[in-house]
Amino acid sequence: MTERTFRLGELFCGPGGLALGAGLARRISKNGDTFSISHVWGVDKDKAAIETYRHNIVKRYGGYGECMDAMKFCSSRLPDYRRITALAFGFPCNDFSSVGEWKGMRGAYGSLYKAGIKAIERCNPYWFVAENVSGIHHADSGNTFRKILYELGLSGKYGYELTTHLYKFELYGVPQYRHRYIIVGIRNDLNKKFRVPHPTHGEGLKPLITVRKACESIPLNAANSELPEMNQRVILRLKFTAPWHNAWHLDKLLGMTANERKR
Repeated sequence: MTERTFRLGELFCGPGGLALGAGLARRISKNGDTFSISHVWGVDKDKAAIETYRHNIVKRYGGYGECMDAMKFCSSRLPDYRRITALAFGFPCNDFSSVGEWKGMRGAYGSLYKAGIKAIERCNPYWFVAENVSGIHHADSGNTFRKILYELGLSGKYGYELTTHLYKFELYGVPQYRHRYIIVGIRNDLNKKFRVPHPTHGEGLKPLITVRKACESIPLNAANSELPEMNQRVILRLKFTAPWHNAWHLDKLLGMTANERKR
């Protein structure tokens, strides 16, 4: 029996949601081998996000939180750190999101996935995880997504076996109607392939978990439970949004276009 710990670096880490999941991840194989993940660094150019990351992730799991542009970090600071063996990057979705303008590669954020490729080229990690919104599949009639997948598959010294799947998180017990593409890449020389986990919730399985169910056990005086400030328009949207739908469901009922939403 052996124990392997993957050393994780994360670009566009935000306040540390993915890092928290990685820190909690631990798997024991059928033959008793143990796999876990340790943090090496997380990078984000948002100061508030990095302060939160340092408080919640670095203090708990170790590693470093760098407040820096991801591309600049990969070009200048990456060699200063211990080499990573795993990489995560939820590259910015602004130009792919259905609530944006769908600029794709033409937008200011459309090419930031290349920071992940730059990190792969330098470190050749055993595996990587990349994430983005469901709308990335529609940008430029799908050509943008195909280009990103093509470049990721060929990246690094060995190339990567990709498994791409649109996850509906409510089907995995998350109290949120959120759908995201997750790309898992495993280095070709390892001869391994990632298997998409089967849903745990939904029809014929465990019941879906609502936000009310998830929150009802939280004490009223719990830390970090301040009510958000919302304008009247947002409040009305929430009141009229049916269970298991999002605010854009109302637009479909009213026949509103993306441009009309922003007025």
